[in-house]
Amino acid sequence: MGQADLTGRVIAHLRDRREAVQTPAAREATALHLLDSLAAVISGRVMPAGRAAGEWLAHRPGGGRSSCAGEQDLRHAEEAAFVNAMCAHADESDDSHEPSRSHPGASIVPVAVAVGEQRGSAPDEVLDAVTLGYEACALMNWLLWPTAAARRRTHLSSHATGGLWGSAVTAGVLHGFDDEQMRSLIGYTSQMSAGLATWLRDEHHIEKAFAFSGMPAWNGVRAAGLVDCGWPGVRDALDGAPSLFSAFGAEPREEALAEAASRPAIVLETNIKKYCVGSPAQAAVQAAEELVGDGVSASQVSALRIHLPTDLAYIVDQRDMTNINVQYLAAVTLVDGRCTFAVAHDENGAQRPEVSDLLTRTELVADGEMEPIRQARVEAELVDGRTLRKSVFPVRGTKDDPMTRGEVEAKADDLMSMALDGRYRAEVIEACGPFDEASLRRIGDALRAVRETAVEPATGGDRKETIHGA
Repeated sequence: MGQADLTGRVIAHLRDRREAVQTPAAREATALHLLDSLAAVISGRVMPAGRAAGEWLAHRPGGGRSSCAGEQDLRHAEEAAFVNAMCAHADESDDSHEPSRSHPGASIVPVAVAVGEQRGSAPDEVLDAVTLGYEACALMNWLLWPTAAARRRTHLSSHATGGLWGSAVTAGVLHGFDDEQMRSLIGYTSQMSAGLATWLRDEHHIEKAFAFSGMPAWNGVRAAGLVDCGWPGVRDALDGAPSLFSAFGAEPREEALAEAASRPAIVLETNIKKYCVGSPAQAAVQAAEELVGDGVSASQVSALRIHLPTDLAYIVDQRDMTNINVQYLAAVTLVDGRCTFAVAHDENGAQRPEVSDLLTRTELVADGEMEPIRQARVEAELVDGRTLRKSVFPVRGTKDDPMTRGEVEAKADDLMSMALDGRYRAEVIEACGPFDEASLRRIGDALRAVRETAVEPATGGDRKETIHGA
């Protein structure tokens, strides 16, 4: 039997984590994840999921204090958090926390910005809310699923679950809830827990964005709004039966509390993607770029083999969406010399003669001997008889090989150029380093300035842009 009052102990844990999330290193990491997530919001507004969110918003009345990407009028915090979160995971650009199998920034950052704008929150309040949201996101997934394999194989969605709890705690921190209000917040958040792994069959990346980020952000803000209005909730939703855990058919893995308390801030171990492609494809793209760096060109390759862990390979095997198709991504990287946002999203890229030719000689190998973590081995057999191999682990951008601020800013600038002119891109970058009294205003101004663009990938990954409605 576990100890009594798990609900209270989760609240105490999050309160005690404030010191860990306020270190200089954690603050810098939080600012970088804010920037990375906002860049994903802004670029995602022109992707199918972002456009779908915009169409939904167009049928709702205006009014509010929070900014939505691509919407000149201010909106209610629930709506802004939902739309911006849908945009944040409209593409494969947002961050991820591998140990908890979650994408925290895609829902948590939109919630922090929307509720922060609504309440006029101070900079430190916003930063605390984001980092404590990351803590809650990871903790709840560790409490619910005992192993990494269980999180990968569940028919529920760990991404939806973690994002919901992170979003709710982020909103609760910005509302300044005391322990009793946090108990009510946990009660209503438990009622809203949802999400299925059917996202794996989503061909349009719209329901996936809804499950990963849109729904968690929306429900998290809504739960906090109910408590802020004075609604009392069940005080012990994590305890006994029925409870959140019995509804999930699980026993809470209570040792996760002690393990989480001993870790550095979760934001420090959350990955930022260097490439805007599906997580399991990251290492293969990096390996292909490293082969190019060694002088390999596509015309020299007689056969290309991509080895990925079995538990990850199926996610990126010959997918219809180009930015999740590892065979295409590795081949086009060898052809062009690098993997850009434009070529990763070029729906006609596989029909380019050089890419199509290399794809006939490209094979994905699901390797059961590889640990199911983000890694790859790419083997290129050359026409001269040599075989060159590149193994990648850790992947650039992960906690073991983090990107520099300059790299994160360059990625953000590239993504935001989809929908913002240079002045507003600079505003967002400067607003996230350091985060100060003007940061939320500058971010809100930039979100409302977002305009759709037409992106026309060309040979070699160049991009032409036409801004509509500017």
